[in-house]
Amino acid sequence: MEIKGYTEGEFAGRLFLPRLADSHKGDYGRVLIAAGSFGMAGACAFSAKSALKTGSGLVMILTPEGNVPVLQILCPEAVCLSARDALGRLAGFDAAAAGSGKGKSSEAGDVLSEILAGCERPLLLDADGLNMVSENKKVADAFRRRKENLKKTVITPHMGEAARLLGKDSLKGMRKEEICQALFERYGAVTVLKGHETFVAYENEIWINPTGNPGMATAGSGDALTGIIVSLMGQGHDPLTAARAGVYLHGLAGDLAAEEKGEYSLTVLDIIEKLPDAVIQVSRCK
Repeated sequence: MEIKGYTEGEFAGRLFLPRLADSHKGDYGRVLIAAGSFGMAGACAFSAKSALKTGSGLVMILTPEGNVPVLQILCPEAVCLSARDALGRLAGFDAAAAGSGKGKSSEAGDVLSEILAGCERPLLLDADGLNMVSENKKVADAFRRRKENLKKTVITPHMGEAARLLGKDSLKGMRKEEICQALFERYGAVTVLKGHETFVAYENEIWINPTGNPGMATAGSGDALTGIIVSLMGQGHDPLTAARAGVYLHGLAGDLAAEEKGEYSLTVLDIIEKLPDAVIQVSRCK
């Protein structure tokens, strides 16, 4: 893979065009977020809030029933669905994301396998979704069967998850370019290798993200990134473009938040609250 350069604000800004006066929520993407387990309702809320702040017209959450009352308070704009309802209408979503806070139970594996098998739209896998691909044979087989849909798939591992996906105990000694190459050769998906100067890679190209700061190493930050990228995919942008722009926007929101709150006190909600300002800033870069 070849490093093509750094993603710039102008690139991200091209995705945010003026909206037509005569439009409705269906014009701006229906996205599904399959996330959360007992004690992890926040993962759903962070992804859903980020998707809405990035411009999604409609966000639906597939999550265990016990999370629903909490989510109706944390993110009342989102619609909560049972697994049966969500899986029965996969064709109606413009994009989907799965894995954040989902856990690795057999039930979670069954749901993810059905999403992998039935979702022909752009799909992002994060967190426990990636762990299940590396540890659960049923999920791994469902992922491999996506075949032609792999170019519509985004994976967002941090270094630990990348090691598990590659069947290694450690990635020590491997350059990030080599890790991206190995992940693409094994999985064939758009890869977002998270960390300092996050790499976004697909086929023969790698783009480096220049935004972000150490304060973003905080619980829920990855869930917010998931929401941003799935929102952009749901709005019709191809997965590589959505991943590059989403990573840039996520880091920019974190930088804006750190200017006010400092890096030590930064939380994921601070990042999400700055997403509108980040969108405005990149929109002015065009």
